[in-house]
Amino acid sequence: MEDYRLTNVYFQDILNKMETKLEGLGLTEEEMADMRAVAGGVNPAYLEKALDVIEERYGSLEGYLEKEIGITEEKRFRLREMYLEA
Repeated sequence: MEDYRLTNVYFQDILNKMETKLEGLGLTEEEMADMRAVAGGVNPAYLEKALDVIEERYGSLEGYLEKEIGITEEKRFRLREMYLEA
C-alpha cells in the first residue's frame, strides 16, 4: 500500500503542469477541484476496498489472479523474476 501511496508524491509534478495548462482555459475553481479529485493521484481507500472485495469473493489476491485472469503460481513466480529486484 505504501508504494501505491507514493504515486501521489511522484505524480505531483505532472499534476502541477496539468493545472498550469488548464488555468488558461478559464475553468472555475469548482471545475479545477473536480479535475484534481479525478486526476490528482490515487486514493488508498479505493484500492483497500477493491482488495477487500477480492478477499471476500476469491479468498486472496492470488485466488483472483488465478481464477479470473489465469495467472498461476508458476506464472507469478516468473513475473516476479522478470520485474522485481532482489
